[in-house]
Amino acid sequence: MTVAELIERLKVFSPNLEVVVDGYEGGVGPFKEPYEVPLLLNHYSKEEWWFGPHEIATSPFDKEPPAFDIKAVYLPR
Repeated sequence: MTVAELIERLKVFSPNLEVVVDGYEGGVGPFKEPYEVPLLLNHYSKEEWWFGPHEIATSPFDKEPPAFDIKAVYLPR
């Protein structure tokens, strides 16, 4: 995906949303499609350095909408 394509895809989101990416584990590669996610802020401690500090507040096992702190735009690998 080019920068121009990314800019066009991001225009559908509120410009005030946070942007998050995958944490430490793993290499780099092209991301798929940006999408909005509910985010739990500061979910992991600094001692868990191999994780990013925040966590997406959804799971395939959720039966009800999850509680979350803010919404963010997630750029998945």
